[in-house]
Amino acid sequence: MVVAVRGKNEEDAKQRVQKYLSKEYRYQYDMSLSWEQAEHNDLQSRDWYLVASTVEEFEVPEELFARKPETKTSKLVWKWANLWFDSDPIDECDYRRRKILAFTLQPPLMAIFQLLRRIVGIGYSLYILLASLATLFVGYRPRPIFKEMWMAFKFDRYAEWGVRKYDHHDVPYGKSVYRLWSVERVEGEHGYKDELKYMPIAPIQIFLLAVSAAGVYLLVKFLPPDIWRIVLGIAAAVGFVALVVYGFFKYLDKTSPERKEKRRLEAEAAEKERVTQQELMRKWMLENFDLSKKTNEVDLTRIPVPLDFQGKVVQKFRVNYWTLKAKICKPFSK
Repeated sequence: MVVAVRGKNEEDAKQRVQKYLSKEYRYQYDMSLSWEQAEHNDLQSRDWYLVASTVEEFEVPEELFARKPETKTSKLVWKWANLWFDSDPIDECDYRRRKILAFTLQPPLMAIFQLLRRIVGIGYSLYILLASLATLFVGYRPRPIFKEMWMAFKFDRYAEWGVRKYDHHDVPYGKSVYRLWSVERVEGEHGYKDELKYMPIAPIQIFLLAVSAAGVYLLVKFLPPDIWRIVLGIAAAVGFVALVVYGFFKYLDKTSPERKEKRRLEAEAAEKERVTQQELMRKWMLENFDLSKKTNEVDLTRIPVPLDFQGKVVQKFRVNYWTLKAKICKPFSK
């Protein structure tokens, strides 16, 4: 699939391309594109930035792929080599690296890992206890504490760090989850509805009321009224001066002829550079990617040559690298 992408400028277009090429999970794209839409040049209906598209189908010979293990012994080796990975190796070189790790560092590291796992599990359980108590203190109901601690010790929790029992999706729209203690589905006159029960007051609210009362009492008892007026006067004066200074410099920046001219010249230079680069790229695309240059097979000696010297060096290195890798690292089919 070949897709042409546009943007507000070159950098914006690159970001759009990167969005569709990013792989958060190993070897799998985060964003998907419809092959049918691409074949009919209809991707623009999905995303305005996708200007045009086409699809070219071809068959890859079976001998270009590596075979996965077929005997019992080789399957056991495959399983052990991939034990620490979420997906299969991409090619033979990747599998060789995994086997080297599997039969050198992996056995002792597995023993150390299991020991550390138990130690970390204890720390994780302690975190669940403290986080649950803190959550309750703030005013939210935690999930069953002892059950969550046991699940944390076994690393079976689905929410790695969260401990709250209720979230916004557990209550009807517009209802708060703060101090929410229970949600019960009851049958009413017009069908089922959620009945919410709240804590009358949160522990932190009681604590803050007590601290506030103690603070007011101490201030009233020990701080003279004259000092209060001085502190408030100084704060108001500092705030006013800071606001005036900020407004003065903003006014200078907008009205100064020198700064206006500088911004205008910078904008003109940037636009001229953008147009120049765009014209160079357009000519290069016409010379290298015209449909008349389409071939029936890949010829590495006739690939488009980049514009600058650095691009040529990088291209030569990549072509040589992938040519060599294709010979010694056959990919596994999916």
